[in-house]
Amino acid sequence: MDNNKDIARSLEALLENLIRMVAKSNQHVDSLHKRVDQIEWMMREIKSKECCTPAPHEPSTRHSPQSRFSITI
Repeated sequence: MDNNKDIARSLEALLENLIRMVAKSNQHVDSLHKRVDQIEWMMREIKSKECCTPAPHEPSTRHSPQSRFSITI
């Protein structure tokens, strides 16, 4: 009977550890998803600015402030 209780406790501990591992994995996935979203946004911004900038041989008559991007974790 004690053997069954030990097995039940071991399985319960294993299940709790697996739940914690899955939760941490989900946090990592969320973090990576956020980074991918930020990179996609930056790429769209860069692409939209490229289509609107003058060709290299044309002098620019306006001075625009540089855009700065940052990725937060």
